[in-house]
Amino acid sequence: MSSDTKLYSSVYNFYTKNFGLLPPFYAYHFCSRMMLWSQDDFALKWISNLNSKIENKTASDAINFLKEYHDGTFQINYDLLRKPFFDRYPIRKVTHQLFTLLFLEKVHKLSINANEVQQMWHAELTPIITNSTSQLISDQAALQILSTFAVNYFTLLSYQGYGDLKTYYSQLIETCQSSNWDNYEGFLARKCYFFSHIIIGSTLFYTQLPDQSVISEVEKAYDILDYEIRKNYDKLFLDIKLEYLVCQRILKVNSLLNKKIIKECESSVSDQGNFLVDKYAHGQQQKIDFVSSEHRNVLFLMQSNSWKLHEC
Repeated sequence: MSSDTKLYSSVYNFYTKNFGLLPPFYAYHFCSRMMLWSQDDFALKWISNLNSKIENKTASDAINFLKEYHDGTFQINYDLLRKPFFDRYPIRKVTHQLFTLLFLEKVHKLSINANEVQQMWHAELTPIITNSTSQLISDQAALQILSTFAVNYFTLLSYQGYGDLKTYYSQLIETCQSSNWDNYEGFLARKCYFFSHIIIGSTLFYTQLPDQSVISEVEKAYDILDYEIRKNYDKLFLDIKLEYLVCQRILKVNSLLNKKIIKECESSVSDQGNFLVDKYAHGQQQKIDFVSSEHRNVLFLMQSNSWKLHEC
């Protein structure tokens, strides 16, 4: 058994054995991603159990039941630097609601009644979408600070029929690829996550193969991400390095950095158990416990396996 296979097994076993320690949002994030990426048996069983509790519910009742599993996204990655931009463009709740609709369909396999959803959210969503979308996509500073929130917003808008994904991605890349990011706190991570989420967004968050209509934009996003990772390797979090490897799995490409990243993982096992922490990058010291390390570790597990959709 190779060292990276041993590490995969030890991390996977530690998370599944201690799964009960994860709060609902982190448990949901772990299982939904493992289910979508590799059809993992543990994740499938957990999601199936959740589905049994909502299968006969209306969309609105299912959404209310799943609230504790989905609403963690309101607390994750929200910082004071983003607040004035969320005030200007109130897309945070819209994005959360659109994510909920996507996962009801793709993870929970619920048939969504469009009229019911329209009654729930249309009056609330439409003015925000109408007033925010055209301004946000050309607001360089807002896109840089909101980063993944902005990219996810435009991805999900397109999925729901509000605009064209190729046009959105083309404008996002044009606005941000050569702009000056280093005026902002954490700019390197924001920039890398911005472009990694164009790649992930093209798969509708692992639910489909990359949308071929945007493949040229996705390849541009990868080239920018690859350049930034290579140029700034020692300044970046382990999380984004692992997300970079997931993006490579999506696009079926490799990098000379792969072995270096896995070697860093092997020396990043926590003293508290068999899970990965970021021992080298500044700014991640607060994310060293089992729960807050979930994102990093599920990315490690995902990149360790080929994406099941490539095998279909």
